[in-house]
Amino acid sequence: MVANFTKHYQHMPFFNDAISILNTSLNERVPTLTELNIHLLRNICDYLNIQTPLQTSQEYHLQGRSTDRLIDLFKKTKATRYLSGPSAESYLDLKKLKDNSIRLFYKEYEYPPYPQNYQGFDGQVSILDTIASLGKETKNKLKSLVAEREVM
Repeated sequence: MVANFTKHYQHMPFFNDAISILNTSLNERVPTLTELNIHLLRNICDYLNIQTPLQTSQEYHLQGRSTDRLIDLFKKTKATRYLSGPSAESYLDLKKLKDNSIRLFYKEYEYPPYPQNYQGFDGQVSILDTIASLGKETKNKLKSLVAEREVM
């Protein structure tokens, strides 16, 4: 994984920042992919000075499955809006969300182009691609050109 990342990104202006985030996360030696993702996300947030608190659903001892589990999380956190990727349309029970007064929005992934290590622009890449290209300016660049779409 690191070798492929290095091969592809080593000539990018902020490669050292991106590989440092990746190596720090991989060196945590955690037992699950979930824990690795949490470490990676926290390291990215630290690098970009993002102060949003991060929690996992496991902290809430959720009941149910699928949409019912999500509703339990919303009740326990007193949340009323759910921002999701559009692929959630295939598995969310919209009626249950509506019955529980949860407003649903789909995130639109359309970002302004930035210089990448290949021809054209691909906005469907890892944030490490953006960090390797832009460094800390990534925080200001990752604002979607399109607002999220309210479903209900």
